[in-house]
Amino acid sequence: MDLLTLQPTPAPAPDPVAAAAPRPLRLWVSVLLALAAGVALLVSFPPYGLWWLAPVAVAVLAAATHRRRLRGGAGIGMIAGLVFFVPLLDWTNLTAGWLPWILLSSAQAATWRCSAWPGRGCRRCTTGCGVCGR
Repeated sequence: MDLLTLQPTPAPAPDPVAAAAPRPLRLWVSVLLALAAGVALLVSFPPYGLWWLAPVAVAVLAAATHRRRLRGGAGIGMIAGLVFFVPLLDWTNLTAGWLPWILLSSAQAATWRCSAWPGRGCRRCTTGCGVCGR
C-alpha cells in the first residue's frame, strides 16, 4: 500500500519465462538418451559386469521419458528395450533361429514401453496406474 496516496500497490507482472510450462527434451536428445540407457544396462550384465551402470541406466531412461506424452514415452522405452534385449538374448539365435530371437527380444522390449507411465506423471488418472491410489 502506498502511504502517500493510500492506494494499493499494483501486483508485479508475472515473469513470462517462469509462467511457461516445462517442456520435454527434444526428440533426438531423448532417443540418444534411450540408446545410452540400453547400452549402459547391457554392459551392467555379465560378461561385462559393470553392475554400477544399472541405476545410471534407469535414471537416464527416466530422464528420456520425463514429460513425454504416452506414445512418445512408449517409443523411447521401446528403443531402449531393443538396444538392451537384442544383444542380451543373442543366445536364442543359436538354438531356435533368428525369428524367435527377434520375436522374444521385441516382446521383452515391449514391456519397457511401460516406462512411459512414470515419465507421464499422475494427475488423478482413471487408468488405475497405482500412483494416485485410484
